[in-house]
Amino acid sequence: MHAMRCFEDGRARRIYPQQFKRLVRLVSYILGFLVALYYFLLYVDTLQPLDPTLLERYEPPSSVIAGQRKLALVLPVDGPSPQLCKVIASAVALGYPHPIIVNWRKHDLHVNADPSIPSHLLKITGVLDLLESAVDGSSSQLPRMGEDDLVVVMDAMDVWLQLPPEILIQRYFAINARANARLAEQYSDCDLAAPQQSIIVSAQKRCVRPHNTVSDLHCQDLPQSPLPDDLYGMWTDLRISKAEYRRARYLNSGGFIGPAGDLRDYFVRVRDRMERNLKSQPTAELAGDQGIFAEIWAEQEIWRKQVISEFEQPDLVEEKFEYHVGLDYFQELFYPTCGSERSGSFVEIDDEAALKQASSSAGVAPLRLHDLPDDISRAHPPLSSLDDETSWSAKSLFADFWTTAIPVAIHNNAYAHGLKSRQQTWWDKTWYFSHLRSLIELRAASNASMSVAEIDAVEGSLQVQPYRTPDGSEAAFLFAKRMRKLEAASWDEICQADGMPPWWEEVLRDGRGSM
Repeated sequence: MHAMRCFEDGRARRIYPQQFKRLVRLVSYILGFLVALYYFLLYVDTLQPLDPTLLERYEPPSSVIAGQRKLALVLPVDGPSPQLCKVIASAVALGYPHPIIVNWRKHDLHVNADPSIPSHLLKITGVLDLLESAVDGSSSQLPRMGEDDLVVVMDAMDVWLQLPPEILIQRYFAINARANARLAEQYSDCDLAAPQQSIIVSAQKRCVRPHNTVSDLHCQDLPQSPLPDDLYGMWTDLRISKAEYRRARYLNSGGFIGPAGDLRDYFVRVRDRMERNLKSQPTAELAGDQGIFAEIWAEQEIWRKQVISEFEQPDLVEEKFEYHVGLDYFQELFYPTCGSERSGSFVEIDDEAALKQASSSAGVAPLRLHDLPDDISRAHPPLSSLDDETSWSAKSLFADFWTTAIPVAIHNNAYAHGLKSRQQTWWDKTWYFSHLRSLIELRAASNASMSVAEIDAVEGSLQVQPYRTPDGSEAAFLFAKRMRKLEAASWDEICQADGMPPWWEEVLRDGRGSM
């Protein structure tokens, strides 16, 4: 039997079993040490207190002007499903305006020759059809939407709201105020006036363009995140680290909020770029909307950098690049779970033991999240309409244990390792789940035309009214350009998919049948 051979100075040498065992043991010790060092370096910075600016970011903005504005919630989707039903149920239960659905039953996927690729491009045209029709007032049967009325656009299948509309709107103004302060500082030495941010889009941790090989995302030219640069310790933003340890600084098209007029202009620009690219590229190469939205935003950011550069003043051109778009860097409004699969979970802030356990499972120890943000603490108790004064801190809320963000909406887009199943397994963890039927029925019986939010403003308050009020127990309104009006849709119509079990078995789970 031949012994194992290695080469040293050209001579053969025997390696005996005892020596081999020692070698294996030494390699094991070294690997164990390296793994321990990795985790020590990864978590050592969590021993430091979190930057206090992260915890004091909810001061009421002083830029809100008193008066009245409307709020519309828009969902692009072409057919019924229990997942769509959850999105709408979360909105109605929390007091949001009943959603407006665009592209309903729209199977003319002319922008997508390959039916195997999801045609997310219809989000662009469907939302724009509504904005142009409502803002321009081209139909007498469609309620008029003012240029400054607020519009929220969300993915219709996997985004759950968890905080009420007054918190959404307060944060909208606060985020814009912080962004505009940064812009004013950046433009302080520039002859041109600083641009104003009015549109906020969801932010994510990866620079990607699903179903799109055409759009240029300009990943290297985008602004850095305003979050602390040591948020995840020494691994923050390193290319070799997981996406989980990167700060969110790339556009995700799952959530938008902004004035109707500015959103219309942004969507027009995106639609024009889409149509231009479709004329020169195979449709299979351009089947996703996110890349186009991200490209237009990136061009805006590149334009801004050129404007404030002392070495490169851009020539005046006819093409417009400024669309007043910024990102939800803190993920206070919309929280995509893709790239943050372990960073957050549902927890009660009052349950200290569970809070510490959940934080530790996310890799954050000692605890960073101790209390609710002020805007949640100041809000009415979540079940006060049902004569239950239980506080928000005793309710199950989704939180990110690294950033301490408790977002308005959770975007359940994590998919690796079967995490899409969270759309089923996490649903009953929401604070409103066990009260869903009661909250929705109470909403149907109440005066739905009343204000959805009242925000402190300069010299008074801002009253926010629903864009369209329901007439009865409808779940949503349907819009199509050819209809030029809104049509009411029942819960059964928007929730029950063909060939599927009854929708209420998944959405309500209370054994009491339909709504």
